[in-house]
Amino acid sequence: MTNSLLPAWTLLDLLLLLDILLASSATLWVLYHPREPRAMLAWILAFILLPLFGVLLFLLIGEPRLRRLRNRRRKRRPQGVEPAPVEYIESQESARDSQRLSPSMRRLSRLVTHLTQRPPLRHNQVKIQQDGIAAFDALAAALAAAQDHIHLEFYIFRPDQSGTRIAEILIERAQAGVEVRLLLDFIGSWSLSWRFFRRLRREGVEVGWFMPIIPWRGRWRMNFRNHRKIVIIDGDSAITGSLNIGDEYAGIERSLGQWHDTLVTLHGPVVEELQEIFCEDWYYATRRRVSGARYHPPLQPRADTIAQLVPSGPDQEVRVVQLLIHGLLASARHEICFATPYFIPDAALLIALQGAAYRGVVVRLLLPGRSDHRLSLWAARSYYREICAAGVEISEYPKGMLHSKLVLIDREWAMVGSANMDERSFRLNFEVSLLLYDQCTARTLRDHFAQLRSESIRYRTPAEIQWGFGESLLLGIARLAGPLL
Repeated sequence: MTNSLLPAWTLLDLLLLLDILLASSATLWVLYHPREPRAMLAWILAFILLPLFGVLLFLLIGEPRLRRLRNRRRKRRPQGVEPAPVEYIESQESARDSQRLSPSMRRLSRLVTHLTQRPPLRHNQVKIQQDGIAAFDALAAALAAAQDHIHLEFYIFRPDQSGTRIAEILIERAQAGVEVRLLLDFIGSWSLSWRFFRRLRREGVEVGWFMPIIPWRGRWRMNFRNHRKIVIIDGDSAITGSLNIGDEYAGIERSLGQWHDTLVTLHGPVVEELQEIFCEDWYYATRRRVSGARYHPPLQPRADTIAQLVPSGPDQEVRVVQLLIHGLLASARHEICFATPYFIPDAALLIALQGAAYRGVVVRLLLPGRSDHRLSLWAARSYYREICAAGVEISEYPKGMLHSKLVLIDREWAMVGSANMDERSFRLNFEVSLLLYDQCTARTLRDHFAQLRSESIRYRTPAEIQWGFGESLLLGIARLAGPLL
């Protein structure tokens, strides 16, 4: 005799109950760990509108506890990073009070020094490459000339023609007795096959993975990606910027047209700072130390450019990139130019852009008209009307993929690096940016910016921006998803 009081549970009923329990638990977690209201709302809506999948997505890319990661890096840093030479410390002090910095530059440099404990450094030599093909060739030539060690840190390394070209150079240098260390982000370089990876290791290249997803070791989140691009050659020269390793960056694969990146080759004291960042990231990822005077040779003055390095990431107490962008907007007196491939501002950045335009600063924003992440492109377009209404000029480059991350202030100084103008770079990614207090370098970058802008589609007023009904719906969906991109 069956008990009629017991409910007859079906699989659908069980899944529904499971979804309610998981969604309720995830919602309580979001409410208990408050952050930006729109990000919280976006996640709660995902739990409701995407049964089970919304919670799974949150487990993969939702923001976890940051303090635990930050404390680990702080504890390991003294073991994994060599102390800076005395000459390097003295060069920091001499640049701090440099009279070459204008009042606005000094205010910004003090902000950055307070945030990062890294003051501006003088006596650096800077060379800019803004054509993807030329930049990739310059990178390959620098690697081939290494004599003692090569340190590379990239978000994306593809096993295509360009990746193979760089790998062959690394193998050749390793076989010649050069120490080669390659640090890759696990998610960004997911397409790198184990066969490719094993060959590098077999031929003498040390390879490390940054935060691999290993569920049985408790590593299953996709956030906290290492988005930095750093190359150190013999401790004497360095390369940084927005370039990754792949055919699209080298100008071979052109489904989106020509790829535009900005690459900076450096000599001077700032190289030591980039070496320190690599050593810290390498030790955190591999637990292997990089120690010895050979990695920190005395760095002789090469020129007189003042540079200030800005590392940022979720292991820091404050959002360095976000505060830096606000500082740049506040310091501009006449003109500020932004170039970024992914533009998804939060409310504070949106107001800062509008405020700069309202107080008479010429604000120009250069974005791609074709993108490798179409949802991010449409999320950016959802902001066009309101920022154009404040007087911000928007240009969309239609001839290729604009991948440079560039800020130019008053045609006097500039910032280049790996950080995008989106919440992922602000909150979740490890990034590195470089402030260049040099009018000559700023003019070079400004000329290239003006050339791309002259070839772009411009929007100056809201009336010039017309979207159809379907496009408007897509804009709304993309904007709603913006905090999750």
